[in-house]
Amino acid sequence: MRDHADIARRLESLVGDTQVDYFTVYLPVQLLMVDIIGLERRPVPAPTEFCLRSIEAGLCEGSDILGFLGLDTDYGDRLLAGMCDGDYIGKDGFGKYQLMRRGKELLKLGGEVSPADRRMQVLWDPIQRVILDRTLVYTKQRTDPDGIIAPIPNAFAQPSPDDLEVGEINKLRGGNVGGAESGSPTFDVLRVTSVQKSFGRYRPCLALVFSNTDGDLTLRLAINGSIDNELTSICAKIGLSKLIGVDRKIGVRPGVQAVKKRYQGLKCGDSASKNVAQLVKLRSMLRFKLQTFEKRLSEEHVESIETKKTECQKELADVNSQLEHLPVIPVRCHEVDYYLLEALKGANSTITITTTNPSALKVDGEILGYLRSSLSKGVSVTLCISDRFGGNDSTLAQLDKLSKYGTLSVHFLQNEHRSVFEIEWDGKYLFFSNEPPLGSRRRPVYPREFAGYFVSDEQAVSRYREGFLNFRPDDFLVRLQPAVGNNAAMQKQRRRGRVGESVRRALAK
Repeated sequence: MRDHADIARRLESLVGDTQVDYFTVYLPVQLLMVDIIGLERRPVPAPTEFCLRSIEAGLCEGSDILGFLGLDTDYGDRLLAGMCDGDYIGKDGFGKYQLMRRGKELLKLGGEVSPADRRMQVLWDPIQRVILDRTLVYTKQRTDPDGIIAPIPNAFAQPSPDDLEVGEINKLRGGNVGGAESGSPTFDVLRVTSVQKSFGRYRPCLALVFSNTDGDLTLRLAINGSIDNELTSICAKIGLSKLIGVDRKIGVRPGVQAVKKRYQGLKCGDSASKNVAQLVKLRSMLRFKLQTFEKRLSEEHVESIETKKTECQKELADVNSQLEHLPVIPVRCHEVDYYLLEALKGANSTITITTTNPSALKVDGEILGYLRSSLSKGVSVTLCISDRFGGNDSTLAQLDKLSKYGTLSVHFLQNEHRSVFEIEWDGKYLFFSNEPPLGSRRRPVYPREFAGYFVSDEQAVSRYREGFLNFRPDDFLVRLQPAVGNNAAMQKQRRRGRVGESVRRALAK
């Protein structure tokens, strides 16, 4: 998930428009079982080829051929006899060797070619109507529930054999590579005769929703970390944006208006101004550039990159100085992890986090490491979960284990449909948005405009905490122990006590 945030931040800087959301979308593909006709090319063994070329050069006597090639007489006689049986060579009326038609074709083609029928697997993209290269695909049951499956009509209609380009199949299979040089047989597809079976699969890509200065929304699709313009254009023609819910309603969906209403209730700062929004966007881009320079310099020291890093640090420091005096600033959709790490690294006394069920996609090894470090400093961390138990994710068990040995407390809120989530630390800083910091979105997942703010005004943080983070005991679910299990355990302990007492009495006698 953090990789997706880095990709979204980088692509926003390339596109230029304001990014309002990003998520995983699964596009349909078909796994086809097809019957094909092709030519199998087998390389010629070196002794066979040398014998044929010797005869082609004019050596007609068996002793002359074997002597020229330096072959053993017994082995050479068997080789020539086998080539005669295979109709590669023959003898004329004077008993001299000569090339036959099959031998001439073998030398001309550089190998032996024979037609063959085969059955093979092909990945077919019904959207772009092309054959896909090696691509990671999933069944519907294996797709990530936090992603959106694109409901494209007629996506799994079986294509005809004429739709499958033979040239693309050979290119992807590498049928024209190898041959005599590699020493292994190759197979060139000539024609697809039929499609036997078709299986529905899905391939993941990153969907990015952008908003321009006029408020118009555009959907772009990224494959392998870069925007695929051709795929984006075709999906726009078939109306994928509307099919998955990318429309003007994403600005009024649950959580968006609630976050903006709470921001208005703070009554401080001017984060909605255009200048502040541009500064925040510029800061996000500079952070990403600085991170890129540092990674590059860790591999190899280059003077020009060091200079660019220094310039980037100066510009970032200037932007930070302009934002520091503002009590409230907006947050970009890909900066949630940044503020979570800021809280875990910078807190000195308390941290309060509200979220949905923690998931392994967000609570990775880095987050757990910073959490342990924060707990070791004596920071009291309160985790309030506004959700109910979902899948078999071990993340909650890891957090529960940490709560037994540190100052971490985990609670489940009675209100399981909370749409605004917070990170508050030391009573001085607050981050709130409609994106759960440790968990996934509520299902079914749909596009929505991200809304989030960072508050550094202590009075505003205090008012917000009093209104939305001041929990009472009856706001939490009570963990109940099964009565039957407790009674059984107590009875077992009593029986052990009676047995131990009888043993002591017997030893005393």
